[in-house]
Amino acid sequence: MARAFAALDTLEPVYTGGLVQPAANGGSAACLCGEDITLVDLATGRVRSRVPSEGDVLTCFALRADGLALVTAGRSLALRAWDVAEPTPSAGRGWKAPHRAPVVHMAYDPTGTLVATGAADRSVYVHDVDRGYVTHALRGHGGAVTCVAFHPDGRSLQLFSAAADGAILVWDLAGGDGAGALAGKLDAHDGAPTSLAFSPDGRTLVSGGRDRVAVVWDLRAKRALRTIATREAIEGVACAVAPVPSARTGGPGAGADGAPLLLALTAGESGVVRAWDMATGKCVAGAGGKAGDAPALLGLALLPAAPAATPGARAAGGATVGIGRGKCVFKWDVEYSLGLRPLADLSL
Repeated sequence: MARAFAALDTLEPVYTGGLVQPAANGGSAACLCGEDITLVDLATGRVRSRVPSEGDVLTCFALRADGLALVTAGRSLALRAWDVAEPTPSAGRGWKAPHRAPVVHMAYDPTGTLVATGAADRSVYVHDVDRGYVTHALRGHGGAVTCVAFHPDGRSLQLFSAAADGAILVWDLAGGDGAGALAGKLDAHDGAPTSLAFSPDGRTLVSGGRDRVAVVWDLRAKRALRTIATREAIEGVACAVAPVPSARTGGPGAGADGAPLLLALTAGESGVVRAWDMATGKCVAGAGGKAGDAPALLGLALLPAAPAATPGARAAGGATVGIGRGKCVFKWDVEYSLGLRPLADLSL
């Protein structure tokens, strides 16, 4: 007797290696998948939508903090804004970046209206996404630009850009003349910084690089507070505050004065996510398996802490997402005890 079967679900590829960018709200991530970009629900690992390459080779993209908009950059230097709120993405305004080499890194500003692009031609441009034009042209780097990041305080209108010569330049964009004023130079790396991350209060910056160090910066004084020898090339950094049961009584997650610890999280060639006490430079936790056995991590992002399940309960300290060279996305929970407890391995 013949039987009919109905499909319960359909599985499709979501990631084939390369750039992954989680949304700041923790709901989704944009991943390179073949020639296209997939928007993946981080809770389920399912594809939410797929952005086509439109015949161009995509070199970079930036996902807005809410995960509902995306800007792509192609090898042809074409930029395209996308609305990805619905399952079928909607193509928005397109324009051409004035770089002379493909875009290698880009980032949204906190308001979601500007995008900065950096390229191997040593230039940085800031673009108005809605209108599709350049607002600032920034030049001054002595090497190929490796990463860009806006300060999280949108009122400051500051952009940070790093280059292969090791320098991190601070740009003040508030002038409105289109040139951008060089507000500072952070110079402590011997190699290319690959990632920048800000502390929750915006007063501290952590930079990680392939020179096997992470540097903690005081942004008010624009000076290095501490250089942490990570003993591995760093591809991703993040900042986190280790929550504690009681800041008054101290505890597993408290510093010597009973205050919560400010942590620098690093990920790189060893495949291990490590947490470093910014005040002492000591490694206080690690996760990801034995160094050398795990796939190298190509990036790192900190997702928002989960709300407490019951009144009075402690909320999770947040989850770190490490992007692996083995085509997997690994998730860890930052525990108050400073342990990095595995949450899940999302095989994308």
